[in-house]
Amino acid sequence: MEGMQKGFGLIEGMLAVTLTAVLIIVALPAYQNYVKEANMTKVNTSYEEALRLARITFVKGDAQIALGLTSTIPKDSAGWIAVLNSESSLAPGGGSAYQEVANSVTGVVGIQGDNSFVTISRPEYWGLAETSKTIRNSADPVNNELKAQESVLEITPDE
Repeated sequence: MEGMQKGFGLIEGMLAVTLTAVLIIVALPAYQNYVKEANMTKVNTSYEEALRLARITFVKGDAQIALGLTSTIPKDSAGWIAVLNSESSLAPGGGSAYQEVANSVTGVVGIQGDNSFVTISRPEYWGLAETSKTIRNSADPVNNELKAQESVLEITPDE
């Protein structure tokens, strides 16, 4: 009686390689589609989050002015980008999710504005269409600040 066989034979090895190749051929496109859809979702979520945060920032700033406080509405594009990047969101291609110019290669959302408006631009990114929306401050910050100062003076008790 001969010794026991150890290891794999040629047929078993070829079968393992064939099964691995079939799995790669089937799984790789599915994985690539998954990554593509996840990145598209990430870009769209960044865009929608920027719209939501811009609206909230204007409302908050107007309320601060009405209360006689200093408004926290950003005064330029860099300020808006700092507010939006405060959560350290990343673009699918790496780097900050928000910059002044939208980038269709990395999926960066474009932000431009001041204390009266902000324009948010979603890049054309794989299956997403390029789009842009401008959010405007519903009130004129200069007049609001004057009205807030007048109302504070009116509330002050007479001495």
